[in-house]
Amino acid sequence: MLNQSEILKTAKKQYKLFNNDHILGYAPLFVDTPGTLFLKRKFFRSSFKNYFLERVKNFLYFKHKLIKTSKLYNKIDYTNVIITFGFKKSFKNQKYFDKFFNEDSYNSKILWIVIYLDKFLPNKLPKNVVLVYFKEENFMKKITFFTINFVENIFSFKKSYNSPNHFDGLYFNIKTIFNNLNLKKIDSVIFPYEGQPFQKKIICYLKQNSKSLKIIGYDHTPPQNLPVNLFYTKNSPDKLYVTGSSQKEFYSKKLMWPKKKIYLTHTLRFSKTNKKDFINKIFFPHDLKEQNLKQISDTCNKLIQKKGLFLKEILIHPNSIHKKKEFLIQKKLKNMINLKTNTKKLRNKNSSIFIGKTTGIALSLEKGIDTYHICDDKEFQMYDTKLWKNLKHKEILKNTFIYTQTRKKTFMLTKSEIKTKLL
Repeated sequence: MLNQSEILKTAKKQYKLFNNDHILGYAPLFVDTPGTLFLKRKFFRSSFKNYFLERVKNFLYFKHKLIKTSKLYNKIDYTNVIITFGFKKSFKNQKYFDKFFNEDSYNSKILWIVIYLDKFLPNKLPKNVVLVYFKEENFMKKITFFTINFVENIFSFKKSYNSPNHFDGLYFNIKTIFNNLNLKKIDSVIFPYEGQPFQKKIICYLKQNSKSLKIIGYDHTPPQNLPVNLFYTKNSPDKLYVTGSSQKEFYSKKLMWPKKKIYLTHTLRFSKTNKKDFINKIFFPHDLKEQNLKQISDTCNKLIQKKGLFLKEILIHPNSIHKKKEFLIQKKLKNMINLKTNTKKLRNKNSSIFIGKTTGIALSLEKGIDTYHICDDKEFQMYDTKLWKNLKHKEILKNTFIYTQTRKKTFMLTKSEIKTKLL
């Protein structure tokens, strides 16, 4: 029977087999990248077909776009550089606000390199913000790019398993920005760190060109059940900040991180969340599939009846890629789930249900909420007591778990509990 220790062992071999910047050296379990599907193919036959289709989709999608960089207006000597991800809503009143660090661009000595994920560009940029963005090309250029790169791929795909991808474009554009900066004046480069290939390539470039600057990663998410995208390699940050002792223990014991390189900090991204944001809700993953609705609704209804749950709201994921589609799924699910339970049978008014791939489990537990988890891929989604020592899991229905903490404040520390300044 498949277990999570076996998944970790296989992932470790995959990370060692491929180069630090290789597309198959990035296998996050929260999204099906080529690396993730390459990992899963060992355990599921169907994943090899999915892996091949994902590679083709990855190739077709990103080769239809060019990656551009906005102008570097202010060529002063910056002391810090932050490489992050942003949206149009991040820009307001001629400032950029970063959701990962909960900071804005007020400090003129910090350069913000923002990988821009929206279609329409902001009207005006602060002088210390540079955008790296995707630009849609016209039809003829798409055909030209596709033909050239398809021919190149015929010879490279089988040999290297590494078809052209957007990670290379991000790396080259960000490298160009650094070429116009005085690296000797920069004290640190900071990432919301995800172990992405372009991040590792940038780190490699910086280490080769400057011995003095520090490279800092911030693990911005609540702990993933299996954060295999964060294995320590030679091109990992000099320091990695995490938000709890559970992550620190997991990363040092399971992901090869030296203890001296891991530091505790309070959560920056979720500093304003409170208990009411999680109570009596059902949470979608960011990629809920419509074909799973019957199974999910049946399980939710069984949980509501079995545990006397009081649930008022179904929420789609805030980072959902296909929001219109998921709003339709949300509407269907509301009609299939019996949210209006007989109030005389209610026993639990302090609970929430999470579906599929999620990191919301840790946040919910730290808020003292009874936390249920419905998995469609149990081994790759659940939180296992054998790996997370401060958490207990119990399977109460098929592929459905309830979690409890053996120790509080080990996943998400607040500013009142620990004060560490990253910026």
